Amino acid sequence: MADNTDSPPRGSECENCGAPDDGEHVLCKYCKSPIAKDLLKSAIACPTCKAPNRAGRANCSACNGSLLLTCLFCGHQSPASFSDCQKCGQGFAGAAERKKQQETDHLIGTVTNFVGNLVGAASQGSSQSTTSTSYSSYSQSDNNYSSGGSGGGGYNGGSDGGAPPMES
Repeated sequence: MADNTDSPPRGSECENCGAPDDGEHVLCKYCKSPIAKDLLKSAIACPTCKAPNRAGRANCSACNGSLLLTCLFCGHQSPASFSDCQKCGQGFAGAAERKKQQETDHLIGTVTNFVGNLVGAASQGSSQSTTSTSYSSYSQSDNNYSSGGSGGGGYNGGSDGGAPPMES
């Protein structure tokens, strides 16, 4: 077990009333004074109930609330006494707003890229259709329907105003 120089050794006594130290609390259970002044200096305040807790604890000794904060950006847990995530360096203050803005910016970028790709594909498609040979064409002005494919059999002329006959 590692030696923690910030806390008094287990079995020590409260500096105020002499009650035994239980090794869990910063404040004496009996007189509510700090068990040791050095212990109070390194204490971590619970984000829920504000009770001082010994460094290294995961849960508050008074309310059992978590003494760890989970980073919204990377998911790492850091002590509540830290202002920034230990892993990615993002600050905890205002993290929810920054994360929401980051997600909104990402969504806007994704939609913009999608629309850009869609417009690009549409413009490529229209430029290809104007340069490629069409399979069949019909012109009312010359009253002529012709097939560009093999097999022949196109409609050539007629007295019905230029519409090709319907197949049955």
